[in-house]
Amino acid sequence: VHYERALEALDRLGGEASSRERADLLLALAEEQMHAGQPLRAKPNFLRAAEAARACGSAEHLARAALGFETLAADLGGTE
Repeated sequence: VHYERALEALDRLGGEASSRERADLLLALAEEQMHAGQPLRAKPNFLRAAEAARACGSAEHLARAALGFETLAADLGGTE
């Protein structure tokens, strides 16, 4: 819930919010959703994190999003 509220606050800031901050929050949210057994809720957040990582040019964030998405796909029994 806290990560979701933080993302809502970033959305309200609009252009002032950095893509790196957005990627950080989306990765944290997706990882927590995976740990809570909610992979279907995590999926769009890993994808959004990858988009934010590309926007800020962060290879580290992009790699974390890709690894998280691959783990999710493996947990669900397939790749997408």
